[in-house]
Order: sequence, then C-alpha cells, then structure tokens
Amino acid sequence: MSNTPISLTPELTPLPEPVTPYYETEDIIAGRWLNRSMTRQVRFSAEDYEEFSKKFQHMADELKTWQKQYKRKAKVLEVSIFAHPWILKRILQQFNTTFSAGHSYGDFSQKGTIKLHLHDAFDALGTHYLLYQNGQKLQIDKN
Repeated sequence: MSNTPISLTPELTPLPEPVTPYYETEDIIAGRWLNRSMTRQVRFSAEDYEEFSKKFQHMADELKTWQKQYKRKAKVLEVSIFAHPWILKRILQQFNTTFSAGHSYGDFSQKGTIKLHLHDAFDALGTHYLLYQNGQKLQIDKN
C-alpha cells in the first residue's frame, strides 16, 4: 500500500493573469531598391471582444496611412493577437468578413497577403492562419 495522499477534488487550471494592454506596429523592409516590399507587423492584446473591435479599427485606420505611404510596395500584413480563448473564434470570423469598398482592411485584403497569429494564456504557441495570398482569399490554413 502506498502512503501517497489522494485528492478527491480535481485540480482546476488557474485562470490566467490579466495582460497589460498593448498595441505595437513594426515595418519590415525586404528586397532591393527596385523590388522592395514592405511588411507591416501588428501585435496587440484584447481582454474582450469590445477591446478587440477598437484595436481592429485602429489597425485598419493605420493600414490606410501605411498603404498611402508605401503604395505598391505595401505587400504583407502580419497580425499577432493575444486574447482570451473564448473570443478567438469571433476574432477569426472578423478577419474573414468581406468588407465593403473603402474599408482599408477590406481594400488591402483584395491585393495583399494577410497572415494571422492567434494565441492565449493557455496556448502560447497559438495558431497561425494564412487568410489571403496576393489578394486571393484562401481556405483556413493552419500552420
């Protein structure tokens, strides 16, 4: 017989600590002068869907300025979002929504490449999606 105590109550996974809100962007230049291309990397956190919506709109507004500045050289948008697991599906749906003409995210999705990385406190590696490739909408591609 073993003297190891047996717990009759299952262990609960502790809830993650709240994340300090953040929103960061970085532009990456690739290629030489004539065939230079720009990648915009956006990283942010969202505690709930309302916070995500505000940051998504902020990203879209910045995307419009970025496209005006770099024109045809603005090729790739990479977005990494740290959010609570219960809103990840809604976030993915928002990125896959068809937007009307004039919406900067929708306009960029018609010509650029969009990569999305969703992760949370329980899955630090998260899931990577290639949503659009040179303006072509792809089936959900998890990497």
